Amino acid sequence: MRQGADWWWESEIEGNNRKHRLSLRIQPAACQDDQNWFGLSAVLILDGTEYLGCAKRGQLERLDLFTEYRLPSAIETRDIRLQLKPDGSALLSEDYLNQQPPLISRGSWQQLSNARLLVSLDDPDPKLNQEALMFVLTEQGITLPGFHPRYGHNGLRLQPSGIPMPWAEGRLRVP
Repeated sequence: MRQGADWWWESEIEGNNRKHRLSLRIQPAACQDDQNWFGLSAVLILDGTEYLGCAKRGQLERLDLFTEYRLPSAIETRDIRLQLKPDGSALLSEDYLNQQPPLISRGSWQQLSNARLLVSLDDPDPKLNQEALMFVLTEQGITLPGFHPRYGHNGLRLQPSGIPMPWAEGRLRVP
């Protein structure tokens, strides 16, 4: 919640037969650690003990992404899956269910503003160039709008089938 220019978050966390009380306050005040300057200061109170530190703005839009998207199960003529990894790498698998191995394209992804996802892939045919696909994030998944030679006039619509996108650095455990 906002209180003036500060952000507050309070919660109770249960685990290992213990209950922890947590309060986090982020303030728009300059802060310096041993090596860097930050634009935000943080006050964390965990079970009554206060911790002071620095903070920086994160990429909260990333929380809208999943690690895998695929065609809806109602489509039985092909299986298309797009895998996104936290390190920015991507893999597109296109199986046309014709007893042939799936086409695999590898590349990278980048989340852009205005709910857009740029996926750059090397074509499975080494004679062809890299292809850039500009998806739009929707509540139902991701959509490649407009005409595409492989996917037709209605674009490509993929639904989330993986887990929410984790951070590349991993997660910190609460004691």
